[in-house]
Amino acid sequence: MKKHETSKRYLITLLFIGTLLLINSCKKINYLQHGEYHIVNITNYNITFEKELETCNVIPKGTTIIYDTQESRKNMKPADYLNAADFSNPIDRLKLGTINIKFTKSDGTAKCLLKQTKDSINSILNPDKFISEQIGERTYKFTYYFSNSDYNRAVTCP
Repeated sequence: MKKHETSKRYLITLLFIGTLLLINSCKKINYLQHGEYHIVNITNYNITFEKELETCNVIPKGTTIIYDTQESRKNMKPADYLNAADFSNPIDRLKLGTINIKFTKSDGTAKCLLKQTKDSINSILNPDKFISEQIGERTYKFTYYFSNSDYNRAVTCP
């Protein structure tokens, strides 16, 4: 009788351990990737654009940094972070597909790049226009430059 109870305890213990191992092996592991989007204005104009429901402002000769965190696969690269279907450029997180960019002179007059898309010349929505670098194990820096050529392509704002 004692042997039977001891065998039963071992069997229950083994079942319990086996269940725990099975649960742990099925656990989903989430990896977080961190992005720093450096928007650099090398012009003499104040630049504004809408990001989600807020207005971003980049002062003349200044930089605005947008911080972003997204879930990812274990072995991502900067290009994967920007281009993967599961990830999005935080400037167009709402997937509107277009953005208006306003250049304002110190006297208050302004010019605009209207309805910029991912395919527009030197567009902030185009991931290929960012300079990307890995700055930590899961941290990436993406740099975009607004230049005088962008201002020269702009038209009078409506």
